[in-house]
Formats: sequence, structure tokens, C-alpha cells
Amino acid sequence: RPEFALHELDTAAATFDVGATMIGEGKLYNSGAIDTRPDYIITGTTMTVNYNLSANLRNFRNITFTSKVDSDGADIECQLLTQASAEIQNSIVRSNALTNVACLQDPTFGSTTGLHDTDFIQSGVGHAIEVLATSTLTGIGFTGYGGTPGSNLVESTGSADAAIFNDTGGAITITVVGGDTPSVRNGAGATTTVVAATTVTFDKLKDNTEVRVYAAGTTTELDGIENATAGSTDDRNFPASISSGTSVDYVIHKVGYEYIRVESFTWPSVNQTLDIAQRVDRNDIGT
Repeated sequence: RPEFALHELDTAAATFDVGATMIGEGKLYNSGAIDTRPDYIITGTTMTVNYNLSANLRNFRNITFTSKVDSDGADIECQLLTQASAEIQNSIVRSNALTNVACLQDPTFGSTTGLHDTDFIQSGVGHAIEVLATSTLTGIGFTGYGGTPGSNLVESTGSADAAIFNDTGGAITITVVGGDTPSVRNGAGATTTVVAATTVTFDKLKDNTEVRVYAAGTTTELDGIENATAGSTDDRNFPASISSGTSVDYVIHKVGYEYIRVESFTWPSVNQTLDIAQRVDRNDIGT
């Protein structure tokens, strides 16, 4: 390989702000059998380091992150992107992999951490993301990929350049919160259900209110917050996003106020706001 960029983060405590434009030399030859593009490698997790990436990284083969990386506003083009729990947000990933191969494999998804609010653009062949478990995609866009967006319930089928590759060998559900509905290719034994999440906003909450939403009849938390902070004083709100049609139990708790629990609530098919009327718990006065 003619060149690579290596950033070692275990050498010192520091903050790195990387916002340059870097274009690698080299290219794909012989239908991808030979790849002379450089690699961009970041290593190290032990030091107190912030690696803030907003760079334009074009024409790279492999790009490797660590958990110390925050890719915010970056524009990345590569064959293989290793996330390693880095936060990737407000970015563009231009996937240029091989046929039937995904650019980003087994990513860590999230809504405020991990991978979220990022656009994948097909700049060659292959898939954007390979998933290995049921996943929720928040604000993820897909442009230029093949196949039909939505569920694929037939194993070993799907476009060779579909946005998502399900290689779990089983049935999974992909929940889409904002962003685009992806097309899916299934591996052997795999099937994929794609569902759109809707948002219920719990509104009119008092300060320091806790909200939890569970799968009905279980303690499996689907969404929640320890302390609702959005909004203004004693008029807080919390938006919870869950697959429509899901049966849930939700609880709302604030010290000094009556405990609220609603069971077997069917999550709506359209966004909805619930105004919560919290009443002072007279049995708790003075405690």
C-alpha cells in the first residue's frame, strides 16, 4: 500500500480537531481485485483524548476509528469503515465497497451516541451497513442503493447493492426513526422486517420527572429518561419513539406527586402528544 494516515491517541492527553480535506492516491484495478487506495487509521483508547473529525476524507480504502472519535460533519469515502463505538453524526459516508460487501459492519446505533443522523451515499458497489441484530436506525439516510425499500421476508434474496445486509441467519426487525426506509438483502436463513417508528411526546411534565416505556407486561425498557429536561420550568416534555402498533406500559414518576402507570397502551401509527396531568401526592406531603 503506497500510503496511509496513522493517528495514535495513546501518546498524550489532548484534543484533536481535524477538519482538513484529504484525498488519497490510488484506485481500484481489475474489478476491485487490486486496491491501491490508502488507509486512514486511528488507534488508542486509554488516554483522555478527544478526536473531533469534521474532515473531508475521500478515496480511502479502509478507515478505522476508535471510541475516542466524534465524527461530526465529516464527509467520508471508503470501502470499509470500522466504527469501534465512535460517534458518527451529521456526517456523510460514501460507501465504495465490493459487490455483496458492506461498508460499515455491525455498527453501534444510537440516538445521541453511536451512529445516528448520517447519510449513506452509494459511490461504487456493495451495501452501506451490515447488521447482526435487531436494530433501530435514527436519522439515517440512504441514496443510490439498489433494491426495494422495506421488509424482505425471503431468506437469501435481495439486491447485491441493497442499503442493508442482514447476515444474522435469523429474523430481525429494523426500526426506522426518521431518515429513509432502507432496502435489504438477506443472507442464508435471514429475514428482515422493516417498521417505521412514531413518536409520542409526553408533555406538560413537572421538573425532575422520570418517564419509562416498557414492552407490555415486561420490564424490558423501550425508551425513557431519568429526568425530562426539554421545555421550560414545570412544562417539560419527553418524545419517545417506538414501532407503531407495539403494546406498551408507561410510567411517570416524580417525588411528591402521584405515581402514574398506564398498561397495554397501543403505540399509535402517527405522531401524538399526551398532556400529562400530575397531581400532588397528599400522602407524600412533608416527607
